[in-house]
Amino acid sequence: MLLFLLLPALAFGQGGGRRAYTFLDLPVSPRLTGLGGKAPAVLRAVDPGLAVFNPALADADIHNRLEVGASLYFAGIVFNHAAYFRSLSRVGSYGVGVRQVWYGSFDGRTPTGESMGSFTAYDMAISGYYSRCILPGLRVGVSLNPVISHIETYNSLALAADIGLVYSHTNGVVQTGLVVRNLGGTLVPYHKSYDAAPIDVTLGWSFTLQHAPLRFLLTLQHLEDINYRYMREEAYSSAYMVVDPNREKPKWWKQ
Repeated sequence: MLLFLLLPALAFGQGGGRRAYTFLDLPVSPRLTGLGGKAPAVLRAVDPGLAVFNPALADADIHNRLEVGASLYFAGIVFNHAAYFRSLSRVGSYGVGVRQVWYGSFDGRTPTGESMGSFTAYDMAISGYYSRCILPGLRVGVSLNPVISHIETYNSLALAADIGLVYSHTNGVVQTGLVVRNLGGTLVPYHKSYDAAPIDVTLGWSFTLQHAPLRFLLTLQHLEDINYRYMREEAYSSAYMVVDPNREKPKWWKQ
């Protein structure tokens, strides 16, 4: 049902490869930031920030946990967040949260340079989370994230959802997590542009040593795009021609 409701937003959002509401990808806790910003398989971490990334990580140990934080970015941009979780044995774990990026105050000008006063801009997501165990060792979690974007007197509304799984192997040493984040897109546009949220499919494993306080993580991201590359072909082409125009091109090169 949730995916069915999000299909219209996905259909409108795929045109031209545009992506909006990218603040949804910002890590919300210091621990998540230290783990590279993406950690889908760290179960029993008792960290609301990790449950915000993968709602399946909200297990019984997260009961009555509150996390509040703020991050200062360049140019006076501030990222605020808060999340609170509870857990009931027969119901599962559930929580609420809010994320906001405050971009500050700006001076409005006419095309001729006349002052029109100041205006503000911000993005905000209000989230609801739910997780429960469906099989021994296997948890599933979902979150629904209504998004509000505001610039001056203009507003945009969007809806995004996250769906996650985490499996703890019988010995508890190895954990596997999968999360599909930011399914959805614009519901009410600023003008006529319907954009997709920054969808990301992430798969990860967590390995814990039995006799040492060490944990190893392996994470694969952007699995929704099998052609995803960290180096653009245009950038590679420029460097390629400068270094050696006669050098043999790699196999993936497109003519």
